[in-house]
Amino acid sequence: MYSFDVFDTLITRKTATPKGIFALMQDKLVKDEQYIGISDYVRNNFFELRINSEALAGFYCSNTHCAVTLERIYYALAMTGKLSDADVKALTELEKQTEYENVVGINENISKVKELASKGEHIVLISDMYLDSGTIRKMLLKADNIFKDIPLYVSCEYNAAKDNGKLYHIIKNKENLNNKDWFHFGDNFISDVQAAKNHGIKPELYKYQCLLPCEQAVLQSNENNSFIQLAVGAARNARLNHKLDGTAAIGTSVGGGLLFSYAWWIVCQCRQNGINRLYFIARDGYVLKITADIIIKKLGYNIETHYIYGSRRAWRMPSFTNSSINIIDIIKASDPGTINSIKQLSELLKISESGIAKFVPEGYKGKFLSPNVLYDLAVELQNNNEFKSYVIDCHKQERQMAVDYLKQEIDTSDNAFAFVELYGSGYTQICMANLMSDFCPFTIKTFYFALDRIGNIDNCVFYSFIPCYFKLNYLLETFCRSPHSLTVGYCKQNDRIMPVFEGEEGKLLIIYGLNDYISGIEKFADEFAGYIYNNSEIAPSVSLSLKYLHYIANTPDKQLQDYIGNMPFNNRLEKQPIKFAPMLSAKDICNIYLIRTNEPIKMFYNGCCFEYSLLRCRKKDNALIEFCKRHNTKLLGKTARFVYKLLNNCGYLYNEYNFPVELLQKRIVLYGAGKAGQKIHKTIKDYKKCKIASWVDANYKMCRKKGLRVSPVESIVKLTYDQIVIAVLDKFTAEQIKASLVSMGVPTEKIFWFDLNNKWQ
Repeated sequence: MYSFDVFDTLITRKTATPKGIFALMQDKLVKDEQYIGISDYVRNNFFELRINSEALAGFYCSNTHCAVTLERIYYALAMTGKLSDADVKALTELEKQTEYENVVGINENISKVKELASKGEHIVLISDMYLDSGTIRKMLLKADNIFKDIPLYVSCEYNAAKDNGKLYHIIKNKENLNNKDWFHFGDNFISDVQAAKNHGIKPELYKYQCLLPCEQAVLQSNENNSFIQLAVGAARNARLNHKLDGTAAIGTSVGGGLLFSYAWWIVCQCRQNGINRLYFIARDGYVLKITADIIIKKLGYNIETHYIYGSRRAWRMPSFTNSSINIIDIIKASDPGTINSIKQLSELLKISESGIAKFVPEGYKGKFLSPNVLYDLAVELQNNNEFKSYVIDCHKQERQMAVDYLKQEIDTSDNAFAFVELYGSGYTQICMANLMSDFCPFTIKTFYFALDRIGNIDNCVFYSFIPCYFKLNYLLETFCRSPHSLTVGYCKQNDRIMPVFEGEEGKLLIIYGLNDYISGIEKFADEFAGYIYNNSEIAPSVSLSLKYLHYIANTPDKQLQDYIGNMPFNNRLEKQPIKFAPMLSAKDICNIYLIRTNEPIKMFYNGCCFEYSLLRCRKKDNALIEFCKRHNTKLLGKTARFVYKLLNNCGYLYNEYNFPVELLQKRIVLYGAGKAGQKIHKTIKDYKKCKIASWVDANYKMCRKKGLRVSPVESIVKLTYDQIVIAVLDKFTAEQIKASLVSMGVPTEKIFWFDLNNKWQ
């Protein structure tokens, strides 16, 4: 004979845990008017009351040697004094109905039952459960008709259980069995394996699909959240019935859980606002479109979806006109810290290096551009109308191609369309709207998962799923990758405008397992959309998305860390994809924390998200980081910097104050010997490409007492110099010094002060 456990072996629930049924019941008790007669106290606290009533019933029955039944559980709940007999009956029936509505068959084990039945084998079903056999039979038949005539033994009806062996003994006698010919199959190691083996039965343990660490984390303190229960249950059941693991499992859990609610919210917004055409923008829109398509098809909605190839590279620069171009804004929207040379700036602006060189002042050419130096250069270029006209002329053809592509792909016959993006400032969408203004009279509507801006502009309206600031916004992009590379422009092919791609990121992502990840997303979306179809009370919720965001950004498990961290990723200016957040080697840590002073992290870090690389650090890595931090300004750090300069042939590294020595003339007078002045003095001496003719300060006597070779300010009139450098941090003080120097007859053009505060803030 072959016997099978029932729950989590032949059938399971749509919810992540059995308690999820109580969360669904509480939702119905609160919302459904037919339960308005039941006490508010019970309805509003049902989840906790039901759990604890079962514990009380279990304790009582163990002392009185009777079985726990559903009726006894509700009699325990009635001890609140708030339930009538009619209420108890209504709640009992509601629980049975909720269990039935949320049953899911476990296909692989149902197939085993069918195979044994086809061979004429003797089969029985066994369950340690408080539900009666009639209810359980009904649930089994919902999963498959094979269970119609198979004998079913339920513990509560025999006052016996599997875990103590009494139920096995009863079945043996009723079925007239020899235990040596009895094979039992179930998921509980104690009741289905150990207890069965103790009675001479041959057991086989079924390894039921466990919840992943990320799912367990989001359920903590949220087990009474019916949306989270159903979403995590859908992920588990998708893996269970489709045999998904590895990268595909990440797609069902974090990927699906993070993005499904957003896609569903978009679909709901479309139905409420009369939008019937959605345009998902590459590349973040690829997975979002797949998810939305499944929801739309499953729920039978009439919404078209399209995929648009676009990007910052393809739309930003071609979108500008002489009146709209702002060089400072363009750089600011593209991460100033990653632009350190004229060549990189030319690549950002999509013009030739030789072309931009005609407009760049000599002091900036061939220099390393610190963020503040870059800002000053941006101001120079923004104030140069000839340069801006040159940039616009360089992109005229690209603009026309981009306009023609958008006109070709987007139906603007009416205003019932919108775009879908993931995360950002909205800057690229503003650029796209500028391109579309050539042919579209309507305001451009765009949905975002999250947007780091407040307010709209004349030609754009933004809708944010979660109005929040998410520090590690790049993390969202790792869950919305596409199998194609970056769109950099457009070309004409057979009377069609087609996208032009650059780089190998798409191919590398496919090798990395992107298709498996997307398969997991699809299976989850199909499962969860089915739940929604059968339960009209489920509404879009931000709760699960926020829980997963917190988890991946703060306490990710090792598998998730590795998946995110090792992913091929192109962060805008990289020619080839690099790892998103690689593990830091000992060399990386020493470079960043021992040698580095105020240089951009990118000078020493070959990844896209340094914060996430830090999150991946092991205990020994963190110990090394703390050691390097302690010694950065001490002898070890100074020696390490000296050696680094020699080995890497770099005569200059940033100093504490980020001072741009590259902009200095050959012979200078340094004004200021305070803390900043002393640091800048050392930086200039280390630079060795200019000479300090004299170091002056109004408090020169005090400085000399400290051992500094400082002269009075008045001595400047006797000196020969190319430039006077004001070495103070405060702008007001610098202006006062500049005024006094001018009154002494120093030409204004020879006075240099650099604002060392972050100008990009």
